[in-house]
Amino acid sequence: MPGVIRRSPARLRQLAPSDIVLLMAAPAALPLLAVGLRRLGLRRMMVLLAGQRSVAATPDEASAERLAWIVKVAARYGPWPANCLQRSVLLWWYLRIHGLDGDLRIGVRRDPETDGLEFHAWVEHCSSVLNDRADLRERYATFDQAVAPRHVTFH
Repeated sequence: MPGVIRRSPARLRQLAPSDIVLLMAAPAALPLLAVGLRRLGLRRMMVLLAGQRSVAATPDEASAERLAWIVKVAARYGPWPANCLQRSVLLWWYLRIHGLDGDLRIGVRRDPETDGLEFHAWVEHCSSVLNDRADLRERYATFDQAVAPRHVTFH
């Protein structure tokens, strides 16, 4: 994380103390999520995380983008080479514990070079992609519903 401190001191100064805690916790959370996803699978991992939700807040684009930045920085400069699913589940969880709605999306496309399938995960908030390029829906075929819709109860 020292690279972030050198490159973005102004951005770090704008973070609330609770955001700094998230930024420091994210590098440890990513490998834990990776193990959980491998051992439990996506559905059970999200059930486990879904129970932790703060009071619902009104849509807050700035907070959602700030949380996406925190996860991006932790994944880029932290010790764990997190994949898109791990980063997206962490962002979905961070949004959830802040009372913000987020939809975890998974898309698929055919790789033109290998003719194999490529999968990609991202999070949307208020129908906007938070943690990737905005044109993902044009590049990947997605499921009709979010993988973890906002108001679903897991059993």
